[in-house]
Amino acid sequence: MLKFGPTLVVGCLVVALIAVIVAFRGKRRAVRILSGFAAPLLLICGAFLTALNPGILDSRFRAYQHFYNDISPGMSRDQIIALRDRHYPAGGPRRSPELFEQDGRFYFFMNSEGGREPNCEGIFLTMSNNTVIGKHYSPD
Repeated sequence: MLKFGPTLVVGCLVVALIAVIVAFRGKRRAVRILSGFAAPLLLICGAFLTALNPGILDSRFRAYQHFYNDISPGMSRDQIIALRDRHYPAGGPRRSPELFEQDGRFYFFMNSEGGREPNCEGIFLTMSNNTVIGKHYSPD
C-alpha cells in the first residue's frame, strides 16, 4: 500500500506555485527559465501522486485503507468482523466491504457504492486456527 498522503501532494503544489512566482518575478534570466520548467513538472508530479493514491480525494478509499491498517496479526475472526462493523456501522456514510471466506482465507472487497467502476480493491487475510497470520492489500 502506498504510504504518502495529501501532505506530499500539497507540498508539490506549493513548490510549483513558488516556481511560477520566481519564473515571473526572478531577477536573473537563468533562474526564471529554470523555474519556468520546474513549475509544470511539479504540477504533473502532484497530479501523478493524486492518481496513485485515490484516498486523497475519495473518502471510500480512505475508510477502506484505515480498516486495513487496523487489522493486525493475531486477531480472531470475531475481532475482524467487529472491526469491520466499527469502521462501517449500519446506517453510516460508507457501505460495508463484501466478505468472502474460502480455504482458511478471508477476502474483503471494497463496496463501490455505485461509484467508480471497476472496483477491485481487496484485503486478503490468511487465517490459521481462526486467527490472522498474514494480510495483503491489493489496490484497484
